Amino acid sequence: MTTTGDEKARLSADLVGYRQAKQSEQALDTLRKLLELDRDGMQQGDWYNGMALIYRDELARPDDALEHFDMALDSYWSSDPPDLQLNAALGPVDSIIRMLVASSDWKKLDRAYRKMIRRLQSYSPRRDKIRAKLYERLGDLYRTHLGIEDAAVTCFEEARTLDPSKLTQEELRQRIDEWIASGGRTYEPALAVLAAQTQPPVSVYDDAIARVGQSPVARVYLERALLLMFDFGRQPDHLADLLRAYELSGDQKDIRALAAQTIAQHYGDILDDYEKAISFMREAIELQPAQTEIEIALRRMNRAHLAGWLGKRGDHAAAIAIRRELAAMGDAAQNHHELEVIVKLHIKSGDLEAAEAVCNEMTEPLATTAKAWLALLEADPQRADRVVVRLVRCWSNPEARVEIQRAVSYARAGRNPLGPRLTPTFFGLAVEGLAELREIEDKLIGAPDGHIALGEELTQRGDPRGELIVVQHKLETEPDNVELRQREQQLIAENEFRWLGPLGGGRNTRWHRGYATHAEHIVTKIDDIVLIGTNPSLRFLQELTLHIADDPVAALLEAAPGLRRIPKLVIAIWTPRTEDQRAQLTATIPNIVFTGL
Repeated sequence: MTTTGDEKARLSADLVGYRQAKQSEQALDTLRKLLELDRDGMQQGDWYNGMALIYRDELARPDDALEHFDMALDSYWSSDPPDLQLNAALGPVDSIIRMLVASSDWKKLDRAYRKMIRRLQSYSPRRDKIRAKLYERLGDLYRTHLGIEDAAVTCFEEARTLDPSKLTQEELRQRIDEWIASGGRTYEPALAVLAAQTQPPVSVYDDAIARVGQSPVARVYLERALLLMFDFGRQPDHLADLLRAYELSGDQKDIRALAAQTIAQHYGDILDDYEKAISFMREAIELQPAQTEIEIALRRMNRAHLAGWLGKRGDHAAAIAIRRELAAMGDAAQNHHELEVIVKLHIKSGDLEAAEAVCNEMTEPLATTAKAWLALLEADPQRADRVVVRLVRCWSNPEARVEIQRAVSYARAGRNPLGPRLTPTFFGLAVEGLAELREIEDKLIGAPDGHIALGEELTQRGDPRGELIVVQHKLETEPDNVELRQREQQLIAENEFRWLGPLGGGRNTRWHRGYATHAEHIVTKIDDIVLIGTNPSLRFLQELTLHIADDPVAALLEAAPGLRRIPKLVIAIWTPRTEDQRAQLTATIPNIVFTGL
């Protein structure tokens, strides 16, 4: 008998294989099956978004892509998404805007903006600033491309109503004049101006560029400010102004270098024209001085950009050579960051031996080290024995541990083809050191204000559970505190695997003062039952629901001492085959309940 969880895990694993093999139609068919199984809005949004990307990037079917990006937004915004998932929920907006701007379909873009604004209206005032940005872009569309000035003004007024911190147009012009009068030689003031405006950067651009006239200095800095501020997609036709500023710079090397750098970023990051991006960035690097710390840092950043575009173009050897130079210039963290990138470049080029050799150079137990080894393991699961040994050495670093925990969760869900030893090895590590914690819990938990004392004690010991205890205690009296709620979600996301062991990454987990009290888990590996029963960190569970398809009798009996501690143990789907079997289980685990399908 196959459970829904088993089927999702199998389909997710199939999807990974199809995407890697560029088998687009099979991937789409798999995504449709996942949509039938999964009713969660955020997860459905991910599936629709995945379909849209395939239609856009692999099959060149823009109409289907737009339709599925729109369906993704409907799913993501069927309820107000958590702040930690906000970027994902807004991602299809950016994709739709870029596609419609590229095709100059302004009427369809008008409809897309208005539809998104209507979606967000249900979540006012929490999402009013996002609505304000969308109204700004819509106003710019009316003014710049549709020529409807009254509608543009109405949109800008609506934006300022939703976000009163924005400047009026007159205040904005005054700021621009002050900036130009100062010489316009730094873009920080320009950034401040653009950040505070009522209208989006493109709407204000023509007015601002007319005021700076032929000054190459002001033109370049204004363009850089515009490039850095535009967060919902950028109009490609402003490239002509960038090139004009580049031409005007003449023999002013610093300005010409900055113009070339900005043009390179425009080509590389917005237009995906890596040939031109590489050409302009090479000129910028050649012209840029490298005397002060700031100049050296800027040159290093530009070389990293250049290496990135070389890698995307497929020139892995040239990209690796630059990354090698950058690795030698920084501290351990910067060095390992560059080495991680080099590992992934070797993997892309198919040289796994070289990739492993670079992994071995990463001697510090950092998150980048863990990510490099995990990338190698995903590329070649047969290297599991050596990789797991290296990952164990990284376990002491909290940031590295998060990367490993995430990979283990993905492996268990069938989303990554990781080696067979990875999951059990790190389940073992996850419960190390909990005996001492149990003694502290026993000592403090029953005392007056025991949870607060426990939270403070654990915080002093560097255990993030202490902070979660304090945060959740405060939320009992401040349930609408957004900052506390976000911190609660962050702490759980970062530490869930360590605290829950095999239940990590499950669904419907409820927490109270730092501990899981209710959990639900789809058992895809019967051994999980034993791990759950022997995990001392689950001692405060009040109710646990296990969805089991295969015969679990032996595992339940083995785990019985630990499972008896949970007041209510619900076994779903599977039921005892005989009355003797039921009697044996209920006698051994009196708190067990069978619900069937």
